[in-house]
Amino acid sequence: MSAPVLQIDRIDSSDERFGRAKRWEYQVFGQGNGYAGADDDAAGEMCHFRRWEQSSEFFVGLGGDEQPVGIARALRATPDLGIDSFSTAYVAGQANLIYRDWQAFFATVSPNRVAELATHAVVASHRKTGVSEQLWRHLAQTLSSDGVRYVTVALAAPLFDRYRSRFGDAIEQFADILPGYVGVDSVPAVIDLELLKPGA
Repeated sequence: MSAPVLQIDRIDSSDERFGRAKRWEYQVFGQGNGYAGADDDAAGEMCHFRRWEQSSEFFVGLGGDEQPVGIARALRATPDLGIDSFSTAYVAGQANLIYRDWQAFFATVSPNRVAELATHAVVASHRKTGVSEQLWRHLAQTLSSDGVRYVTVALAAPLFDRYRSRFGDAIEQFADILPGYVGVDSVPAVIDLELLKPGA
């Protein structure tokens, strides 16, 4: 199956489609990967991210029938939260799991230079068709154009080596594994967009 050319819509919390995007995230990311818990099932959304709802934006990849085939949630900096604008850094910091050199990094970097890839998922029928890559490239290019250099992310532990192979030195683990983070043991990492391999 050849890769479809996606229409990718950017949806922030002021968009009337935001509630729909949260439901899609729950269905594609939460249910589709087995990450949704009982609270998520009851609410029909990924409840963990409610703290960051106002600073969330979705990138929704639509197929030819204008149905979502992939979705990603980014968290953006807010002045009142600073580095706690980013779920992975917040949770790791609360648990005192951040490595010392990364503590210094987070203490000095401008939060406006950081964003978080909070969720990223593709419907099962499109996982081998390049949808994930298109969605990631669009999100990364958009963030870069907004002045973001660093992207925090929590990767399911078995996936970290795969991403390390793909991104090389552009991705680094910044804290110990987060047990049961949004439904799965996860590796907290930072992606440096300026160091990405061409085409990554």
